[in-house]
Amino acid sequence: MSEPEEVILDGAHHATTAAARIWRRHRPGPPRVELGEVRRRLELLLGAIFGEAPPLVVAEPPARPTLFARWAHRIPRHLLDERPHASTDGVRVRLPRSLDAAAGASAVLGTYRLLAVEQAARAARGTPGTLPHDATPELRDLYLLSEAVAIDRWLAGELPG
Repeated sequence: MSEPEEVILDGAHHATTAAARIWRRHRPGPPRVELGEVRRRLELLLGAIFGEAPPLVVAEPPARPTLFARWAHRIPRHLLDERPHASTDGVRVRLPRSLDAAAGASAVLGTYRLLAVEQAARAARGTPGTLPHDATPELRDLYLLSEAVAIDRWLAGELPG
């Protein structure tokens, strides 16, 4: 039998989750789909494809360059991309916290599925571990581009449709 404190904490958790869901649904601005709403479905998909699915976590936005770095590289502020990008470190799959759902929730779910499967395939191939860290930026970009082509070819062959 559960302790009374556990019952109260569980009830409070369910109440705050429901309130947050209602708040997100009625907030102003374009509709968005949160990763928390689709995480379980994505984990089931990755588990079905890869056997053991890496955990899905929220991607953090990239670190902003310092003022001196922007001056040295002459990067205007409007060209800085501060959106979080999907990535993997070989252990976890990082996905954006939310995506714009202007095209519909099913389109966003498809985008989340594609991002999750691509990153999980990179983790399964060991891409982060074989990435040449001491290579020049051009060589690193070419390596990542060739890995992207290999992942896309694998997805098209193994998961048609």
